[in-house]
Amino acid sequence: MVVAENISTFAKLIDIVQYILKQMTFKYFYRSLSILLWVLILSSCLNSNNQEFDPSKDAQIYSFNVSSTLDSNKYFDETKFSIDQVNGLIFNRDSLPYLFNVDSILVNIGNMSGLSDITFKLIENDSTYKWNGKDSVAMRRLKTIETTAGDGKTKLKYDISINIHQQDPYIIDWSKMANNYLEGTPVDQITIFFKDQFITYYKSNSLVKASVSSASEGKTWNEVNVSGLPVSIKLSSILSVLEQDAPALYAIDNNKKVHTSTDGVTWNEINSDYSVRTIYGELPFITGEFAILVAVEDEGVLKFATTEDFETFEVLNELANDMPLDNFSAVTYDNPSVYAAKYILIYGGENSSGISKEKMWIVQKEEDKIKVLPENIGMNIQSAELFLYDNKVYMLASDGDENKLYYSSNYGLTWSWGGENQAIDKDMVFRNKASVITDSNNFIWIFGGESKSKVQIVDAWRGRLNKLAK
Repeated sequence: MVVAENISTFAKLIDIVQYILKQMTFKYFYRSLSILLWVLILSSCLNSNNQEFDPSKDAQIYSFNVSSTLDSNKYFDETKFSIDQVNGLIFNRDSLPYLFNVDSILVNIGNMSGLSDITFKLIENDSTYKWNGKDSVAMRRLKTIETTAGDGKTKLKYDISINIHQQDPYIIDWSKMANNYLEGTPVDQITIFFKDQFITYYKSNSLVKASVSSASEGKTWNEVNVSGLPVSIKLSSILSVLEQDAPALYAIDNNKKVHTSTDGVTWNEINSDYSVRTIYGELPFITGEFAILVAVEDEGVLKFATTEDFETFEVLNELANDMPLDNFSAVTYDNPSVYAAKYILIYGGENSSGISKEKMWIVQKEEDKIKVLPENIGMNIQSAELFLYDNKVYMLASDGDENKLYYSSNYGLTWSWGGENQAIDKDMVFRNKASVITDSNNFIWIFGGESKSKVQIVDAWRGRLNKLAK
């Protein structure tokens, strides 16, 4: 063994040194020097062995990002790259802005010290060169990166994909999905989303009817036989409650009776403690729970109340005189990241005197009271349908002879026009009282409505912002 041979050689050297030192009179110096020599010998022996440490065989890239002095808006600072080790792909999930381009980029690979070689392959002519870790590269030319591990043999190849929006992300593209899908001549209609289906309820020939389509496509519609829903039902009052354990539909009739369904087809009347005048929608609480906000008659006085099943109620404060009771649009807003952003937003409608007001109401519950904040939105619109989209409150509004989309980023206090990019399709006829629904694929659905001459429109349109396409 090499270690044994080294020890033997140094042992002989020690014997010689010790013999010389014994002849010396400095006993203390002799002992100290002996100890020092043995330490040096053992250290030398241990370091002189032939034990081999294998160079790393790991060629993986563990972190990757890019930068550019030409990126004046610092988009790259916000861009996170994913590394797919299985398929050998490095890419940014969230695309860079439309028309974004820089001539060159600086690449940063986090674990360069563990790699013996990095080679860039470019798109043009499949040219390759060894990268020194400092030189910039043309962003649109970089095709692959090949890494070599510390052992000089193990190699991996990663395809590079720097994704950029190929379409203007703020344009909404519209498609007509269905037309004239209701039987007969409807005199009233509403479309709701319930249990992965769109259901259009409508009145025709003194009957309440319904047509159903899968929410995944919205093109094929089938008539269903509705039972238990009286012709006196207020279709605009139908509420789809999906938050509770057993999703259900609720609606009220002209006699202030409540009706419910768990399948959208068979309806039953509920024996309620109070006459229900209006259903506003689901009201979120700061506790994370929901209840249904309604207006009930309590000894001849209209009051707010909350309920979960329309059998028992928590009766609260009295309604203000101008609070809308009919023909309003409402949307539930619940921002989990903002403590106080939990309310129902209501637009328009008619009060107890039948007077219409183009006003916004923000409705919240504070302890044992419903607080209502009326707001004038400062726009010349005649009617609007509220809905949630792109983390904002949107409205499909009637502006003169046009339908326009407006949005609010501050809880409905101020509104902005979506602009030409978010214009309604030119082939979509003008309408009021349309049903607007957003789905899990970020599509806006617009169903039916009423023309200026009060004729029911029977069609279905679908649109989506390009930036929200999956």
